[in-house]
Amino acid sequence: MVISIGANRARRSEGDPVEMLEHCHARIRTFSNLALAAGTKDAPDDERRDACARVERYFSIALPLHVRDEEDSVLTRLAGKDSEVDRALATMEDQHDRHEAQLAELLAATREVGERPGDQAARDRLAAAAKVIVDEFTVHLEMEERILFPAIGRLLSPEAKAEIVAEQRARRQA
Repeated sequence: MVISIGANRARRSEGDPVEMLEHCHARIRTFSNLALAAGTKDAPDDERRDACARVERYFSIALPLHVRDEEDSVLTRLAGKDSEVDRALATMEDQHDRHEAQLAELLAATREVGERPGDQAARDRLAAAAKVIVDEFTVHLEMEERILFPAIGRLLSPEAKAEIVAEQRARRQA
């Protein structure tokens, strides 16, 4: 079985922070599932190594930018505007903190499998770490999409949304 992700890329809106966040969420799901596949699916060693390198690159470079989008740009603008949103923001921050150790385990496992793709114990470690990530992010992303993303549209001005987009872009250009 080939371990890959499709070339289908969501189009980014020029000025919609929610669309940009949704695009990030799609990639989080894609790379979480790629990590799980790298640990569980039969594949040639070179494909498993490539999958691990891609997962490691995404979760060590792109995901931290997304977390900053949420914590530095979205949270600061939504905080204090709605009690349900404030609870969701607190939950989001707690989940982000919990994810750090889980992601560290995932990245250690991807490096191990990348070095020894035929080692079943290493692949089992990766599969277990990836399962935790898939499960955690399923809950986390759904909560954000259900509560926080609509709140951005409902509670923030067009100017605040434009500032978020500008900050998202600046992070990726740095």
